[in-house]
Amino acid sequence: MREVITIADLEIELLKRRVRRGNVRIDLTAQEFALLRLSAERQGKVLTRTFITSQLWNMNFDSDTNVANVALTRLWSKVDTPFERKLLQTVRGMGYVLEERTWPRIVDSTCYPRAWPSHSWWSRPLWLLSSGTSSLECRFPVTT
Repeated sequence: MREVITIADLEIELLKRRVRRGNVRIDLTAQEFALLRLSAERQGKVLTRTFITSQLWNMNFDSDTNVANVALTRLWSKVDTPFERKLLQTVRGMGYVLEERTWPRIVDSTCYPRAWPSHSWWSRPLWLLSSGTSSLECRFPVTT
């Protein structure tokens, strides 16, 4: 068994039950630590609510039970929300995953759409993004 699991800047000391993100120590409840450990040991794999509730609470999944959602929300607020790099992800319609994702970085923001509708939150500039060796241009919908 590994003593420490590291994912990006997240470090989980299993035997000492300590968690750090960068230079910040994160205090977790026993339940939050168990959920983080479960996710970290299955890094990159999608965990369903059914799996989480059966592993952590030994209960058969009931569709009205939101214990997994509540526990994940509390964990997110401590492990992800205060930090720029997000590690806990929701996979819509499937479950949750703990992994380091590489997102394109903004290179230039000098291009703008022709029309700027005053009523729409879509009125945003075009961004040129760089992902590895290829560049892609993301256009946000603009209504005229």
